[in-house]
Amino acid sequence: HPSDNFTSMLNDVQGPETCNTYNMLRLTKMLYQDSPETNFADYYERALYNHILASQEPEKGGFVYFTPMRPGHYRVYSQPETSMWCCVGSGLENHTKYGEFIYAHQKDTLYVNLFIPSQLTWKEKGVTLTQETRFPDDGKVTLRIDKAPKKGITLKIRQPQWTGHSKEYNVKINGKNEASIVEENSNYLTLHRKWKKGDVITFNLPMKVSLEQIPDKKDYYAFLYGPIVLAASTGTGHLDGLYADDSRGGHIAHGKQIPLQEVPMLIGNPESIRNSLHKKDDNQLIFTFDGNVYPAQNKTLELIPFFRLHNARYAIYFRQANEEQFKIIQKEMATAERKATELANQTVDLIFPGEQQPESDHGIQYEQAETGTNKDRHFRRTKGWFSYNLKVKEEAGRIRITIQKNDRNKVAILLNNNKLAVNPTISEADKDGFITLSWLLPQKLKSGSCPIRFTPDGTEWTPAIYEVRLLK
Repeated sequence: HPSDNFTSMLNDVQGPETCNTYNMLRLTKMLYQDSPETNFADYYERALYNHILASQEPEKGGFVYFTPMRPGHYRVYSQPETSMWCCVGSGLENHTKYGEFIYAHQKDTLYVNLFIPSQLTWKEKGVTLTQETRFPDDGKVTLRIDKAPKKGITLKIRQPQWTGHSKEYNVKINGKNEASIVEENSNYLTLHRKWKKGDVITFNLPMKVSLEQIPDKKDYYAFLYGPIVLAASTGTGHLDGLYADDSRGGHIAHGKQIPLQEVPMLIGNPESIRNSLHKKDDNQLIFTFDGNVYPAQNKTLELIPFFRLHNARYAIYFRQANEEQFKIIQKEMATAERKATELANQTVDLIFPGEQQPESDHGIQYEQAETGTNKDRHFRRTKGWFSYNLKVKEEAGRIRITIQKNDRNKVAILLNNNKLAVNPTISEADKDGFITLSWLLPQKLKSGSCPIRFTPDGTEWTPAIYEVRLLK
C-alpha cells in the first residue's frame, strides 16, 4: 500500500507476513554489523517481541502466516499435517534465534542490545556474563560477571529510544551508584573497568505507556508499554479456520469480518486517551482503559501484550475521535444504520459472491470464474458463467446487484431461465465507488428456489459482482 495511506492495511484480513519480518531482522542484523547503532537494535526489539514472538501459538505450536491489523479480526495457525507455508519454514527458524542479537562485540567492547535472560561466553576474551531479568514484566536488569578477563573491557548497555534516554536508569555496580557513565552519541551507557569475578551491574529500564499514531497520520492509534505493543481481545466468535486445513487459502482468516464501527472507538484527544490507560497491578502486564469508549462496553476495556493474546479476535489500532468529531460520526452512523435497517426489512435473500459460506449456501456453480477482494469486499466475476439458487422465502419483486462504478463490463442475467430484458435503475456511487443495478421483475417470485445465472454481455468478462440481493 502507499506509504501515506494505510487504509488497506486496516481493512484487510491478511496483513503482514511473518516471513517479511523474519527477513527484515536478517537485514537489520547485517546493517548493525556494519554500523552498531541503537536505532537498528530498537527496530530489532520491536519486531522480535511484537511480531515474531506473537507468531507462534503457545499451546499447540502452530505458526502464523498473516497477522491482520484489521481491528476485530484474528490469526490462523498452521497444523503439522496440513500446513507447510513459507512462514512455517521461517517460523521454525524464528524461535531458535532469540539469543542471536542480545550481545555483540567489537575489539574489547561488549554490547548489550536486548534484555533477555541469558548467559554469554566470550571465549576469546575469557568472559562469562549472565543476564537476569523479567523484562518486559519488570524493568530491572542484572548483569553478573561469572568469569572475568585479565584485561579491562568496555561494557556498553543500550539506551532504548522508548525510554526517551531517561536518566532514571539508576545504574549500580556491586550495590553502589555508578557515576562514571559516559553517554555517547551512540545512545549506549558505557562502563569501562577491569572487571572481577562476582561483579554485579544492576539498572532499571524506565517503562511507560505511550500512544503511537498509525504512520499515515490518520485517526488510528496503538498503545505501547515501553517497546511492547498492547492489544485488546474482542471476542472468540466466528473463528472459522482458526487451525488451518490443507486448502489453498487455508492460511487466511476467512471468518466473519466485524464492521469497524463495532470495534471500540476511543473518545478524547490523544493525550487524554494515553492518560486513561493504567496498569492493573504491579505484577502483570494487564492494563485497563477508564476513558470514554464507543460503543459502550459491558466490561472495562483491558489490554495485554499482543504476543500473549492468542485464539481470539483482537484490536491493536483503535480509532480516535474528539468530542466534536464523535458527534458527527454518531450522526453518520445513525443514518447508515437506519438505511441498513430499511434495506434489511426489504430483503428476501442475500448473497455475497466470492465469500465461501454464502456461495455454498446458495449452490454456487461456475465455469471460467474467479474471485477476489477490493475495498474490503469480496467479489466474483466470470468470462464463462456462474449461478446460484436464490431462496425465495416470501414474495419478491426486484433483484439488485452491486458493482464498481468504473467497471465498464456488462452482464446478462438469467432469472428462472428468463433473461432480464429491461434496463436497470442505477444508483449514485457511494464513497467507495460502488453502485447498485436494480431490476423490477416482470413477474413476482413466489416461495421456493429460483436459479439465477450471470454471463458476460458483449464483453470478455462480467463486472466484478459484490452483492446479489432479492427484494420484496
